[in-house]
Amino acid sequence: MRRLGVKAWALPLSVLAAWAGLVVPACAHSVYVALGDSLARGVGAHLLRGYAYRFHTMLKTVDPDVRLINLGQAWAKSGDALASGALERAVQALPSVVTIHVGANDVRRAGSGPAARAEAIARLKVHLAAMLARLTSGTDADIYVLEYYDPWAACTAGDADQRRWVDVLNKTIRDVAHRFGVTAVPVGEAFAGREAELTWIHAGDVHPTSRGHQQIAEAVWAAHRGTVMNRVPRGPAPIRPVLSNPCSPRFGLSAAYWMGSGRPELEFIATYTGGTVVHRLWWRGARTGVTGYELGFPAGDQLSVRAGIGADGVKLGLDYAPAYALALSLEWVSGEVLVGRAELVPLPAISVAFERSLGGDGARIGVRVTYPWE
Repeated sequence: MRRLGVKAWALPLSVLAAWAGLVVPACAHSVYVALGDSLARGVGAHLLRGYAYRFHTMLKTVDPDVRLINLGQAWAKSGDALASGALERAVQALPSVVTIHVGANDVRRAGSGPAARAEAIARLKVHLAAMLARLTSGTDADIYVLEYYDPWAACTAGDADQRRWVDVLNKTIRDVAHRFGVTAVPVGEAFAGREAELTWIHAGDVHPTSRGHQQIAEAVWAAHRGTVMNRVPRGPAPIRPVLSNPCSPRFGLSAAYWMGSGRPELEFIATYTGGTVVHRLWWRGARTGVTGYELGFPAGDQLSVRAGIGADGVKLGLDYAPAYALALSLEWVSGEVLVGRAELVPLPAISVAFERSLGGDGARIGVRVTYPWE
């Protein structure tokens, strides 16, 4: 079984099998499996690009062919991975790396009474121990059990009872992980003092933002780096250093169907990402169409800019992702056409967009399908 070393950070690239939750034969490829609840699934992050997705891109800098199988389930409790068959699917994939993130829903869904929560903690010990026993005996994977951050620490008054149970939950996770000789990742340390910034708690949602998911991914990456470094024998050959942000190229395709005040229109976009630059070649039209080429550049965690030229003129664009399932765009096209667009992403592969142009075709709505599934 090949294990993954450490090389660098890269831009994301997900695969269809990971999004669909399918088990992919290991073949010659390494496999990373994410087990757990909605945090493992990516809830809270833009386009569901959560910490599993981000940690996977870091692993790809070592092995570009490493596959991600995300078996996270929203609202999942610790026993659900056992009952649903997700644990067996993980074992059958012969993974090189496994992350487990369970326990919060056991406590949250147990009710507010101390007896009910203590019983939930006891069940968590049993279920997590069963998961680790199966994984350590059935695979040769590096296993990381993730602790939880405390979103209520961001509140002025705080919730002392909730915060106490977060501490109990994390201690339980550490104790069980230590018993099986696997690594517990102290996620809460990365969030300490930054809970308001890294979670949606002030909107009434305990999930992490995109930046929060990035912090979790970096915490797992640091733990994995330590595991790999400790496994490398000491000798005259130096360990390769961690480089700064070389990015693996990736390709994508999307197709959209637009309806509105004008004639229905098809749109196709081919995307190539190299480094931090995104190249887009697009075609749109009805019977006849126009083509164009754009370059996109990141301008922040949620902001990007792009410029291009096509048969309809020069185009400048600004894209902003204020929430994990929403994207906003503003475009200027030579000829004094100004286009505003809001795009909602209910599923990783499908989006619905509303567009309004001043000086162009008016208002229209579109449905887009994207591959690779992200």
